[in-house]
Amino acid sequence: MSDYSFAIEVFKTFTPYVLATVVYYFWHVQKGKEVIASESKNVIMQLNEVSDLGSNIFGLIFEKVNHRNVDEKSLSKEELKTLENALNSYEIKFKDVLNSLDFLEGAINDNNIKKIREMAFLCFYCALDEYHTKIIHLELNEYKDNEDMVDQNVKLQNEITEMKKMLYVYALYKTNIVSRTLKL
Repeated sequence: MSDYSFAIEVFKTFTPYVLATVVYYFWHVQKGKEVIASESKNVIMQLNEVSDLGSNIFGLIFEKVNHRNVDEKSLSKEELKTLENALNSYEIKFKDVLNSLDFLEGAINDNNIKKIREMAFLCFYCALDEYHTKIIHLELNEYKDNEDMVDQNVKLQNEITEMKKMLYVYALYKTNIVSRTLKL
């Protein structure tokens, strides 16, 4: 057997292994991108739900402030229960968003995900604190100004929109993602 035929035999022997390794690598990279995109889409959907819940809470409080009789001293048990249920749903969904962002932050090496998580944390906790404060003021019949409530809701909606814009880049495969283990 000549050196030439030996080289051909070696090439034929190792070609399937080399091709399998290359195909596996590209499949692995693509699968990683799909997981990140899927989780980003999930966070966007969760942000939509948080936005809806926040608007619902805002609407309940706004309606109560606008349609309140001066003589009413506190919220009825039914009104308080409705607001508490809305706040609980908001808090649960908010924690789901943070958990999903924690996953993304742990999976990829990207400062934008960290920034989105920090924005979400501050935005949602500030809104939650505001909602609780407004409910206490309603209970004490001290709440009179609707303008700051409108501003708070607009600010929440704007920040959620900004976070979603930042996540679309990942959801639509528009960025190179650096995984904690390999470049995707």
